[in-house]
Amino acid sequence: MLGQTTTTASAGSFTRRRRALLATIPGVQQRVRFRMAKVEDVPALTRVFRSYYETSDWQYFLEFDEENCIRYLETVIGTPIVPHMIGEERTPESDIVSVLSYQLIQDFSKKPIAIGHTLWIRKDYHPTALARHLIDTFLDLARGDGASVIHLPVMSNLPEARSLKNLLRKKDFHEMGFVMRKGL
Repeated sequence: MLGQTTTTASAGSFTRRRRALLATIPGVQQRVRFRMAKVEDVPALTRVFRSYYETSDWQYFLEFDEENCIRYLETVIGTPIVPHMIGEERTPESDIVSVLSYQLIQDFSKKPIAIGHTLWIRKDYHPTALARHLIDTFLDLARGDGASVIHLPVMSNLPEARSLKNLLRKKDFHEMGFVMRKGL
């Protein structure tokens, strides 16, 4: 298993080497494979979404519905209305470590607006360059789709929000309002 060694000294140096490698985008690309999700990925993505739900405050407002999640993912990935890009570890298990999804809308504009849906990174990858790579990829995908602007909602109640907002500011995003919520 990645990171397991027989001595404490080598475990510490491996962790430092891994951390240094994953602090760079080339290092992330060396350890993580990126691809667009297929319908066959829906069971694994459903587990990811359940895990996200269980670690967020959505659990205080909503009841997770696995069948509805599966139906939604099969529809939007199969069509593809909401593309989902997944990052998988380059290991035999190919565990999902990130998800980026977005939708293009063009209700009133000549060019589409790219609306971010999901930006999820597995907790052990939080201190890496993975978020930076995903934001860069989102910018490239949106430009390639002809979008003129990106809206990326950030849930301010998540512990990672401050770090994500700082990253987005570095990428020239700016705040344009806020989201308010009331449980019913």
